[in-house]
Amino acid sequence: MKQLLGWGTEFDQIDGHIATTLEGGHTHARVAHAHGDETGRIIAEVLIREIRENPKIKIIENFYVIDLLTNDDNECIGIIGQDNRGRQIIWSANTILATGGAGQLYRETTNPEVATGDGIAMAYRAGAVLQDLEFMQFHPTTLYIAGASRALITETLRGEGAVLFRRSTLRQRIFCKKIPAYFRVVRKFRHRRQQGLDSCPPKCTLYDWRRKD
Repeated sequence: MKQLLGWGTEFDQIDGHIATTLEGGHTHARVAHAHGDETGRIIAEVLIREIRENPKIKIIENFYVIDLLTNDDNECIGIIGQDNRGRQIIWSANTILATGGAGQLYRETTNPEVATGDGIAMAYRAGAVLQDLEFMQFHPTTLYIAGASRALITETLRGEGAVLFRRSTLRQRIFCKKIPAYFRVVRKFRHRRQQGLDSCPPKCTLYDWRRKD
């Protein structure tokens, strides 16, 4: 946080202090935000600016990585990729994969279109040992509009006082005493569907948001 502030990240503030809020499973407000719900964009812009101004970092844009290169000892020695000039090899002493998730493997996801699991596949082909692949995070609250991409409904809505209601009866709250963690919300949704308490096409459960007050 100190480094981000030193770089000029404009976190929201109240009375000269960084404003914080709650998310699922939290008991104390500890989530900072910037420009309301644009935290990711604000932080990314600051980091990109710092990278561009660092003379020790060379940025290669519009370059598509195809695979990792390994030697006879199965050590990664670089990558092979492609840009508008054709196939290229970039040799490196150390290679770090930071390719995002794999949410696009599923029909319903709030992940961006680029989250296709390419990095995981490259690592596997290169001989890396993969683990904990079953821990795929799904956000339980999503704005569902038929024909449109799925938009994540941020957990901070519940932190700011929003509560979940059943669509069929706005008087019955799903949660009201605390802000449960992601997995508890999903578990509750699944239980209600298994019990036949919620059913609406296409295989989803709709909920309305209302403030506690």
